Amino acid sequence: MNIDYERHVLKWVRDPTAIRALMENYARDRRITGGDKDGFHVLSEDGEKLHRFRGLLTPLAECFWPQLLNPAVVAAATKRVKKLSKQPGPRALKTKPKYQSAQQAVKGRQRGSLVHLQIQQLVTMQTADFMHEHPEGAHPWAVDIPEYLERKKGWRPVCSEKRVFDERLGMATSIDLVYTDYTGMLHFIEVKTGYATAAEWLAETMGPMRGPLAGALKNNTLNRAMLQCIAGAMMAVEGYGIEHEFGCWVLHKSENGITLDGADTEVMTLLIPVLYDTLLRHHLERKARKRKIKKEKKTRRVPKLL
Repeated sequence: MNIDYERHVLKWVRDPTAIRALMENYARDRRITGGDKDGFHVLSEDGEKLHRFRGLLTPLAECFWPQLLNPAVVAAATKRVKKLSKQPGPRALKTKPKYQSAQQAVKGRQRGSLVHLQIQQLVTMQTADFMHEHPEGAHPWAVDIPEYLERKKGWRPVCSEKRVFDERLGMATSIDLVYTDYTGMLHFIEVKTGYATAAEWLAETMGPMRGPLAGALKNNTLNRAMLQCIAGAMMAVEGYGIEHEFGCWVLHKSENGITLDGADTEVMTLLIPVLYDTLLRHHLERKARKRKIKKEKKTRRVPKLL
């Protein structure tokens, strides 16, 4: 998995233009730091001011699935998933799903974080450095995912956890994996772990999609992950000036194996302008509200002390 970038990627592909555009804009890469619940920090182009950009997931939720944090909706959705998982269907599993306790859910999140971290390190670190960092060895899933992409798809890794941002949107995100095929076409991949049953992965668990996507997409885990991937790819393509065709994929790894779902090119062509315009309008409205609140605080009269 440890790659010699020049020999195994750039010299392997037929046209490395898109890869070079993404990977060799060092000035843009140096402008973004961070990547946690508080968002990202992005340096202005003139290098004089540090801005805090929101992570992508929260604005997407606010625009398209705002009921995500509603406990009543989540409880109702959980019952619906259990009911759906018991119904026979082409994608239903023979075994009954095991619903996680709170402790198991925490372990699942920790496992997902570990797998993401180790995939990133397997792509970017030498073997000796990785073993020093993880003397217990790599998690099996962190090995399975890159092997699947290389053996089944014939792709090679370009980078992992690529941080991208858009200044007009005031948002940033980290793309889990970027791979390339032999033509030099970039494939942006969102990695998800867990969700043991097909019903949990595909069920419309949080009510219908909102906003301009209402009625167009089901509000299930797969589609939410795909929107996140497409929006991140949109930032990368726009920010790095990539003019070539690209792919967006959601890779789902569980105890039952790996599935890889891709977005149709025609669908992406229609979806990207809708995503960008909706996120931009949401960002501008949010800025206007913040300015209004700030102005009201300044103009508020302070009572005179007697």
